[in-house]
Amino acid sequence: LIGIESPGLTAVQPIAKRVVEIINIKERLNSNPSFNPLRKGILRFEEQDEETKKALIKQDPNYGEIVCRCEKVTKKEILEAANNPLGARSLISIKYRTRAMMGRCQGGYCLPRIIEILRESFKLSPHEITLKGKNS
Repeated sequence: LIGIESPGLTAVQPIAKRVVEIINIKERLNSNPSFNPLRKGILRFEEQDEETKKALIKQDPNYGEIVCRCEKVTKKEILEAANNPLGARSLISIKYRTRAMMGRCQGGYCLPRIIEILRESFKLSPHEITLKGKNS
């Protein structure tokens, strides 16, 4: 299910329900009453008013560093995506979560900066940072 891309997105819910049924045959699935299905998304700096932007930069200077000029994505947004519970480490996962690399230059400007942020933050070599995961 994780690898489904458009146009498969329209079929994802029925497929997910069927996968749950199949898994439930082999292993009893129980609901988790403490699970919160509403995850707070990454705050889009560009969508904030000027006062909020100033407050965010004061709170965390990484909001003041624009990594992707085309989509106006900040270093903080890249770090938020990389540090989320699923840990976005591939470039595509960063792209989908933040819109970085989706602008006019298609990553020509921001790609080296994103690689550097991931390298510094997670002590990775540039060769460990992949497009879509292993072998990409």
